[in-house]
Amino acid sequence: MRTTMIPQLYETVQFTLLEVLKEVVGDEYFAVTCDIWSSLALDSYFGVTVHFITTDFKRKHLVLRCLPYNESHTGLSIKDRVISVLRAWSLQQDHLHAIVSDTAANMKSGLQSLNWIACFLHLLNLVVKHAVFKQVGIGKLIKKVKKLIKKLRTSTGKRILNQNQVSENALVTPCDTRWNSYFYMLECVQKNKGAISVTQLDESLGLGSRQQLNPDNWEKITAILTILKPILYCTKAAEGDGVAISEVIPLLKRLNIEIDGTDGTGVQLMKTSILSEIKRYFVTTYGVETRKEYAVAMVLDPRFKVAVFQTRENAQLARLMVLSEMQLALSTSSTAKDPATSSSDSQRDQETGNSIWDKVFDDSGTSQDEEDQEDASRIELQNYLKEKRSPRTIDPLCWWKVNGTKYPILSKLVRRFHSCPPGSAASERLFSTAKDVAGTKRLRLKPENLECLLFLKYNLRSLNGEKRAPPEDFEAPNSRIPPTPVLSESRHSEEETSDIDISDTESDTEADTEADTEND
Repeated sequence: MRTTMIPQLYETVQFTLLEVLKEVVGDEYFAVTCDIWSSLALDSYFGVTVHFITTDFKRKHLVLRCLPYNESHTGLSIKDRVISVLRAWSLQQDHLHAIVSDTAANMKSGLQSLNWIACFLHLLNLVVKHAVFKQVGIGKLIKKVKKLIKKLRTSTGKRILNQNQVSENALVTPCDTRWNSYFYMLECVQKNKGAISVTQLDESLGLGSRQQLNPDNWEKITAILTILKPILYCTKAAEGDGVAISEVIPLLKRLNIEIDGTDGTGVQLMKTSILSEIKRYFVTTYGVETRKEYAVAMVLDPRFKVAVFQTRENAQLARLMVLSEMQLALSTSSTAKDPATSSSDSQRDQETGNSIWDKVFDDSGTSQDEEDQEDASRIELQNYLKEKRSPRTIDPLCWWKVNGTKYPILSKLVRRFHSCPPGSAASERLFSTAKDVAGTKRLRLKPENLECLLFLKYNLRSLNGEKRAPPEDFEAPNSRIPPTPVLSESRHSEEETSDIDISDTESDTEADTEADTEND
């Protein structure tokens, strides 16, 4: 299995995937997500996934590499590895629509020239981190809840909980790098409020009055959950495999409306801070509504079109962006047909002596062609926008599969702009599986074997079990040696972490603040 069957299957699936990418992607645009992860054995891995839309408007995402990456994680080194992976899989860099990753300094500096987009999910994490967990009062309350749960999970606490008909498994312990785990911790405590209120009074637990949750604490927990629930909804809505970047602007508008409409009694400062951080990241820093990748994708979503923009100016700018992309798509397609036509025309001009007319008509009729293309693009866009918006529950790609022939130029843009996911959740899921495979009982698993297992798991499913026999001289893309690491940059960038560390100690909090300032 290990030495013969799995390596042969690995090579077969690589060949199959390479052929599928040539057939389906070809000259079309695609998107990429990437991330870096370290195993329990302290081996680093660089994950790369590719996302595209087929001709029959089906969304696909495939794992290209989970590359062992124990060299220096500088920006230039990351960029070199991305480019080498694309070349190995015969994916043209000119057709890379966008690349999505977290906002770590090395990622941002290395991938900026490849049309880098910040992960929407990671930005939501940063909003919660700065707006919620940096507040002293809320931080003290969370520490109090964590200590209480720790007491309740002792043997004495379990016995008392069982007497009150509450299982100790209902008490969630949070993960310091995932804000939503703190939401689930507070939620489970609130659901078991009655039993916990009785249990914490038991003298055998040895809890002082300051260690117990008082009525003010319970009210604040309810208020915190009310404000954080919309952020959790946006996180869940944007992390699925079938979600496109067109969802980002509508989710942000919903988030602003929901949080602004909450009562905020007792946590008014947190509410104001969250709205301020949302504006800071998504408007001031990254300008989501005015960036082409977000705006055009949303206009091409039949559920939203131009109805979700915050201002009319942004909606008008988005229309102009779509028109510009439509004309560019037309000019690109016409240029592909020009060589044969232009050669025959020049030959005919030489035979008839008509080259003098080139001096008479400077534009050679091109201006009229451009006007015709502009009119056709404008009419098609107007007809599309006049149609009634589709229900929120439908899949936009299903709509385009049915109506794509009515709007041929726009449907071509859909395959490009809807290929990009809102975040790097695909790479995160890849590493979640890697953590299960390379667990504590398999710490000696070689990095190349781990990559092989992950590649087969994801791509066999995505290819629906399709396998094509490779030729004898086939060179597997993942067998090629990656480029030499770049060591000219300082190691400061690679030490910037993308994890959301929620620390219990004041010294750790100060260190995090300094790191965040550098990252910002």
